[in-house]
Amino acid sequence: GPRGVQGPQGVQGIPGDTVLTSEEFTSLCQNVSEKVLDGLAMKLERMERDIDSLKSVNTHTKCGILDVNWRRIANLNMTQPSARCPLSLTEHSNSSTGQRACGRSSDRGCSSLIFPSKRKYSQVCGQVVGYQQGSMDSFAPNRIDVKTINDVYVDGISITHGNPRKHLWTYAVGLQEAAFSTVCHQCPGDKADYRASCIPDFVGNDYYCETGWVSSATHGRYVWDDPLWDGKGCHLSTA
Repeated sequence: GPRGVQGPQGVQGIPGDTVLTSEEFTSLCQNVSEKVLDGLAMKLERMERDIDSLKSVNTHTKCGILDVNWRRIANLNMTQPSARCPLSLTEHSNSSTGQRACGRSSDRGCSSLIFPSKRKYSQVCGQVVGYQQGSMDSFAPNRIDVKTINDVYVDGISITHGNPRKHLWTYAVGLQEAAFSTVCHQCPGDKADYRASCIPDFVGNDYYCETGWVSSATHGRYVWDDPLWDGKGCHLSTA
């Protein structure tokens, strides 16, 4: 029979372009889709690694509490060469070992530091390491007309928060491990009668106590070889 009518000519590409068949176009789309998906998968994998990395930085178990929201408020590490004591404290050092520490700036009374927090918080965790100088008397000052947390109730460090102050933790320093005539000068250990007569009510059980001297505490001398409150080398009388 007669030859059929020829259909319209297909669209021609602009000179220099590549014209693809439907099969080639479908194959190309699949290839592009696979590459895009592979790229997204790689990005998601990197994001997961970044999140895991952030978690490893921000997620810590502190004081037995695992949380992603711990924020550091203060850090004074005198083992770092560049560290300096705050203006309200005085530096003490051991020239033989290079050890340094910050102490109160007056012979008597207290020296205070304030570390402001710009966020609300429900938990507080911290660590203090110190060194004993001379004869320190644990909670003995509490027996001399101490009525509130604003009084000098301990030889050591008092951690508080808020205004008016509320007690968080006390780091006490006992006179020595050997028995002494005045019981409140030493760390309480497990002595219930000591706690009742020496430790203020607002402290309760929220304290550590340690001494650097085994016996014969010497006025003015430092005990650099036995850091306080590190949980090591503790006698039964410490807590």
